[in-house]
Amino acid sequence: MFAAATKNFVKQVGDTGRLIPVPSLSEADHYQPLSLVTRKRKKHFWQKNKFSSTSFSLKDILVGEKEITATHQSALNQRGESWFTPTT
Repeated sequence: MFAAATKNFVKQVGDTGRLIPVPSLSEADHYQPLSLVTRKRKKHFWQKNKFSSTSFSLKDILVGEKEITATHQSALNQRGESWFTPTT
């Protein structure tokens, strides 16, 4: 569900290849709720993609009157780990 939501958001914002959805919170190193990241180019084909944080957050690019905050939700993912959900 998280992967589908982030992928949909990236498509709506503009899929130019610079913004990418993070597939899961457990795979995101140094994850900060509501932050946007970009993909760094890998030097060799066998390396994993690396991500770098930007100075932007979802709050900077979303338009509307409702305030968005990140809250910890008690639901668990498939691995039994808790995850963050943006709320309005």
